[in-house]
Amino acid sequence: MATPVGHYLLGFSVASLLARDDQTTRGGLWLAILACAPDFDVVPGILVGDLARFHHGVSHSLAAAALVSAGVLAGFRFFGRETSWRLFLTCFLLYASHIVLDFFTLDPGDRSGVPLLWPLSETYQSPWALLPNVQHSRGPIFSTHNFLLMVRELVVFAPLVALVQLAKSTARPWSRAAAWVYGCWFFLAVCLSAYSVAQSN
Repeated sequence: MATPVGHYLLGFSVASLLARDDQTTRGGLWLAILACAPDFDVVPGILVGDLARFHHGVSHSLAAAALVSAGVLAGFRFFGRETSWRLFLTCFLLYASHIVLDFFTLDPGDRSGVPLLWPLSETYQSPWALLPNVQHSRGPIFSTHNFLLMVRELVVFAPLVALVQLAKSTARPWSRAAAWVYGCWFFLAVCLSAYSVAQSN
């Protein structure tokens, strides 16, 4: 699993990309929290003294993404807010972004991966990893390892956020050049992170 930093930054990138205007982009700051929602499955584990006991369960599946997205729409309707298929798609992609990122995260203690296609398949894992795993079962959650992982996620995903923001405002003369800079930064950061994980495995 990645940390909330990586999940939120990737989620905000998705929300910004799908936003129709500045107002919906600001709303994306809140909706992007959905990108962290699957990890709420650690709460029952905390209550029983084993953080990882229920982690990477059915909450980390596309079926759960669809169910949660439908629940968000139902909540919007209950409070009289406007709903649409675009909102459902945004919520689904935000939630799914978490699962996809965990799919590309190396966890030496769990080679089964995440149940991406549950109930059709209970386990799924990428043949290569972008990020190392959060340390939670083999050491303290607040550790140097996890801090450095958050820094790595910031380096990898911050340029993606900036790239999406710039791509939405290409009318400014400097935007295209800056977008190229952030795009190259993101590409190189992804490649270097994946190479680093492969070398340490």
